Amino acid sequence: MPGDKTYTTAAGTWPRCPKLTIESTLGTRIARLPLNFLETCGDNTWSYVSFVVSLLVIEDVEHPGSIINPETDRPVFPNEIPQAGVFRFIEQGKKNEVTFARGPTSSSSVVPASGVEAQSISDRSRHSTDQSDFREALLARDSMCLVSGNIYSDCQASHIVPWGRSDVYELIDGDADETYNPKAGILLDSRLHHEYDALKWSLYHKDNDFYVHYFNPVDPWRRSLNGKAIPPAAFHGNLPPPDPALTHWHYAQTVMARVRGRSWGFDG
Repeated sequence: MPGDKTYTTAAGTWPRCPKLTIESTLGTRIARLPLNFLETCGDNTWSYVSFVVSLLVIEDVEHPGSIINPETDRPVFPNEIPQAGVFRFIEQGKKNEVTFARGPTSSSSVVPASGVEAQSISDRSRHSTDQSDFREALLARDSMCLVSGNIYSDCQASHIVPWGRSDVYELIDGDADETYNPKAGILLDSRLHHEYDALKWSLYHKDNDFYVHYFNPVDPWRRSLNGKAIPPAAFHGNLPPPDPALTHWHYAQTVMARVRGRSWGFDG
């Protein structure tokens, strides 16, 4: 589609290993995941793979879909460990193509995310009073980068959703003025901040814990961060922790870029 773009995928970044591919009934690739990523992500189950697919296609409530094991021609078991190979996502009673979810977006809702590292919007506004107060609150709550462990002096106050996306804050919180609420941010060292903004990694939320999912690790250190758990106890004081609804939005954009590998739904 005109205006859409492609991205460096997790399957293309992780070291050579078996891959799991999900295709539509018509054979269109929906998702591709390296097994090394799945084995270290903290949720190595078909349930997680199904969750990823749910972020990439729009559910057709009249034709519920499931991932089918080609060897048994039956749905995979949610709690079992995924295998390498090609699997089909089949919507019951439907023979035409799936409807792909629109995205990814980032700082703008009208163009696809760039997928490349750039100066963070939060970084550009760091001298504002709001940004200063935001950083102080995150310092008090997080005390350090909870992903890398770097000390606070090396860290930046990072917005989970770009601060300019008032439409997202309005949709999730019903209030576009929640941009500088501590629940809208996390303290990150500068390297991870820029790569977070570039949708190279994200935070996956399950059972009250956050898990680092590094889809585009460029070195062994970044690969070692994949699956790192951040439990509720990591956040201090009475300030609210990161809002799972906001991290879910960022996670969905990241999956569209790094697992689907292309944007969808943008006019040229």
